[in-house]
Amino acid sequence: MQGIFATGNATSHCYAFNMMVSKSNFINTANGISLGTLFQGLFVTQSNFLNGEAGIVVPAAESEVDQINISDSSFDVKGDTIATFSPIVGLYVTHNTIEIPKSGSGVHINGGGDQFVIAENNIFNPFGKSSGSGVIVDSAANFGNITGNVYQYLRVANSLGASSSGWNIQSNAYGSKISKWNINSGKRNKVGGGSP
Repeated sequence: MQGIFATGNATSHCYAFNMMVSKSNFINTANGISLGTLFQGLFVTQSNFLNGEAGIVVPAAESEVDQINISDSSFDVKGDTIATFSPIVGLYVTHNTIEIPKSGSGVHINGGGDQFVIAENNIFNPFGKSSGSGVIVDSAANFGNITGNVYQYLRVANSLGASSSGWNIQSNAYGSKISKWNINSGKRNKVGGGSP
C-alpha cells in the first residue's frame, strides 16, 4: 500500500505545491510519502511513520523537487527514513525521532547538485537497537549543515561521500556504541567537534 504520492504535470509544466501533512499516521505503507517531478513545498509535522518500507522518498529520475520541511515527527521504518534519489533544493529535517534498521539510514541524500540541506536537533536511534547509519551523502550533493543531533547504536553517524562538497558537521552528541562518528571522503567539507 502506498501512502501519499504527489507530482506535478510534466507535459504542461504545472507544479504541484504546498502540501501540509500534520498529525497523520503512515503505518505499513510502501512509502509514507513519495514526491515526483515538479513538486514544491512539502511540510510534514507531528506525524508518525511506522513499519513501512520507507518514510519520505524522492525516487530516482525526478526533477524540480524543492522545499521539503520535515519536523516534530517520529519514524520507525524498515529501510531509509528520509531518502532523496534525485536532486532537490531545500531539505530541512528538524526535531524528529528516527529509529534506524540495520540496513537503513536516517537521512539518505543520493541526488547530485546543490541541495541546501539542514539536519538539526534530531534524535537518531534512541531506543538502543544496533543499526545502520544516521546521515549518508552518497552523491555529488553540495551544501548542507548537520548540527545539534544526537546519535547512538549506529555503524556510522554521518558519512560524506567522495563527491560531496560544502558540508558542515558540528556540535552533535555521539552516544553509546557508534562504530564511527563521521566519515568525510568529500572535498571542502568541515567536520568539527562533538561530545561523546
